[in-house]
Amino acid sequence: MKSKTYKGNVDITRDNQNDWSEKLKEITEIEGFVNVHENATFTAPALEKVSGSVYVRGNATFTAPALEKVSGSVDVRGNATFTAPALEKVSGSVDVWGNATFTAPKLKNKR
Repeated sequence: MKSKTYKGNVDITRDNQNDWSEKLKEITEIEGFVNVHENATFTAPALEKVSGSVYVRGNATFTAPALEKVSGSVDVRGNATFTAPALEKVSGSVDVWGNATFTAPKLKNKR
């Protein structure tokens, strides 16, 4: 599959989650941060790399089955869920707070 990049930050809310999911469904890289706000759901089936940080808050859900690398940090808070089964590298910190769930079985070392 050919690489497709989205340049800019992705700020997902409950009101715009469907628009973002449709817009980014074939994107393999995001050059910017991804912020999934409370009660929003974001699924990025083709996303392989985020050149920035990923923030998931409240009861939000972030799912990226092909995501392998995050160049910044990952921050998951509240009752949020982060699922990235292919994730192998996070350059910054990984912070999981409260009752949040972080699932990335291939991630061996945070840095």
